[in-house]
Amino acid sequence: MQRKLPGICGILAPVIAFVAISLSIHMHPWFSWRGNALSDLGALGVPYNTIFNMGLIITALVSLIFVSGLPEIIKDKISRAGILFFVISIVFLLGIGIFPEGTSLHGSVSVAFYTFATVSLVLIGIGLMWKRSERKYGLFTLLLLGTALFLCFGFSWSAIAIPESIGAGAIGIWSIVFGLRILYERT
Repeated sequence: MQRKLPGICGILAPVIAFVAISLSIHMHPWFSWRGNALSDLGALGVPYNTIFNMGLIITALVSLIFVSGLPEIIKDKISRAGILFFVISIVFLLGIGIFPEGTSLHGSVSVAFYTFATVSLVLIGIGLMWKRSERKYGLFTLLLLGTALFLCFGFSWSAIAIPESIGAGAIGIWSIVFGLRILYERT
């Protein structure tokens, strides 16, 4: 079971985030995809903000367990550098929950989360492309990231919640796919 825990956590982390965000949206009928950021749900002074913030904190902690299993399936140096950037992005995700909107660090940790996650997936994708047996996973990673970036920056969004969700969704899909790899391909 202990060997499978990182894979299970890779699947579970995006589910926890999705449930926390969905529950937060449900609890706040004022939330608008066209007028808000997701972080508005966890802002200081907002009722039930702990649902959003604790959801992100738990997601980050579960994601750290997931990352511990990635070196078992990702062996090349470039991708391993990407894993390090992914760990840093998870620390910033933890920061989003700890420093909610309305605190001085919130904006910085939010931008850093998405920036480091993007760099991590670029490095992991490029690294995996070098090895023939891993090429399909490298291509998957880069196409997933490229699609998310196109959807985020290729359109004019009136609020940040939609691109935030696209980015988080891409990271979540990647986490689930690689969580499954840890479960079924681990040596």
